[in-house]
Amino acid sequence: MSLQAVVLAAGLGRKAFPLGVKKPKPMFEILGKPLLGYVLDSLAAAGIMDVIVVCGHLAPQVQDYVSNGDRWGLRIRYTLQEHARGMADALRTAEHLLADHFLMVNGDDVFEADLLVRMLAELKDTGADLVLAGRQVDDPSKFGVMQFEGSRLTGVVEKPRPGEEPSNYAVVGAYLFSPEIFSCLDATPPSEYQLEAAYQRLIDRGRASYVPYGGLYASFKYPWDLLSINAQMMDKLIAGQNVSERAIVSERAVVEGNVIIEDNVRVFENAVIRGPAFVGKGAVIGNNTLIRNYSAIGAGAVIGFSSEINCSLIGRDTYTHIAYVGDSVIDDRCSLGAGTITANWRFDELPVKVKIGETAVSSGRTKLGAFMAEGSKTGSNATLMPGVRVGPDSIVGTGVTLHRDLPPGKMAVLRQQYGVLNNRFAKSDE
Repeated sequence: MSLQAVVLAAGLGRKAFPLGVKKPKPMFEILGKPLLGYVLDSLAAAGIMDVIVVCGHLAPQVQDYVSNGDRWGLRIRYTLQEHARGMADALRTAEHLLADHFLMVNGDDVFEADLLVRMLAELKDTGADLVLAGRQVDDPSKFGVMQFEGSRLTGVVEKPRPGEEPSNYAVVGAYLFSPEIFSCLDATPPSEYQLEAAYQRLIDRGRASYVPYGGLYASFKYPWDLLSINAQMMDKLIAGQNVSERAIVSERAVVEGNVIIEDNVRVFENAVIRGPAFVGKGAVIGNNTLIRNYSAIGAGAVIGFSSEINCSLIGRDTYTHIAYVGDSVIDDRCSLGAGTITANWRFDELPVKVKIGETAVSSGRTKLGAFMAEGSKTGSNATLMPGVRVGPDSIVGTGVTLHRDLPPGKMAVLRQQYGVLNNRFAKSDE
């Protein structure tokens, strides 16, 4: 059965701040490839060749990367969601291009092609108007949760209260619809959960089915999700050591575990790279550095003398010097001054919370560092406290301990004045 696919790549990603401001979420790289690239890989592997990409926020970045789809052997067409009005509205933009049943997936999720193959097989067997995928999770209260009568799917409950979950099967963000979904959308008032309310109508008609799925699946919603996605992808894709013949690795450097080192990387004396780890094309790993524990270094980055990168993502063309970066995401073209530290551990050892809008959201991680967007910088001896977010093109000044988020294009500085007494510096009373 030949189907089409709709890939949603239009959202603003407000919950991912500061990482979605100047780069669309689907364009964030894991192991040197944008998330969207993995989505298109899976569609092609499942034999789904006709793909509609819904763009919106920073659409040219998506279109420049995907182009016409030739590198995947896909036929790619685009629609534009001019204003971010949710998944249902984004899907509406593609309605005129859809002929029959179609898959809908998010451009910033990662999953295996087997998920799509299972859903296609279920459609072939049942002819349903809706096929969902369910994944068993430990805490279903965070998700849309499937409700059953025996083995029959009877509904999806969005984010039920803890202890009131109808099952432990969370809905995976891949949907197989018939064109009937559009008439259901017509009959459903706009809301945050309009799409979910619309496909509940298909479930109520007895025209829905589902497949269980236990393979790789991860979604980029909050900034720390990139750390989880990176770890899962490293476990799946890095086996042994793959060191490019075009890389220069000092005989006095140490490379251990599952590691990828790409073309034109230079690894200097006394550097240690302890996998799982990834070092992108043209990166420089300086003397006495330590890269370890699910860390990824972007193409062209320079990890300078005596820096330690632990369980973190470092973007393209980012520079560090005598820095500690732990459990953090530092995006492209950032610069960390000497002595910069990302604090990643609370004294009370509780999970780190991050303020999303007006709500403090638990990351679920007892270790969580900082998030710095493109072009941001720190001065010497700057400290970023757990969960702090730095907007694009912002600066954390010399000696600053940053306790709260810094908006885009701003600078945090220490306000100090000094006078001279007896040839020694002292704080002025002024």
